[in-house]
Amino acid sequence: MEEHLSPREQWMRLNKVVAYPTDVDSREFKMFGPFVAKRGEHKEYGPTKDDAINRLAQILWIKEDIKTWNMK
Repeated sequence: MEEHLSPREQWMRLNKVVAYPTDVDSREFKMFGPFVAKRGEHKEYGPTKDDAINRLAQILWIKEDIKTWNMK
């Protein structure tokens, strides 16, 4: 069966973006939030995985001219 990804998931794969929960006991969790999205040296946090990804997408657009999944 063929794999179907959402536009955001395709964008994440293409741009090597990962998102995951931070460790509850970590300083990052206490200061920035429970989720992180990362690509290379860029890292953004958020209260949800989606928020972290959206914040990182904005940074990548500004700093690396990488358009988001909903821009063509």
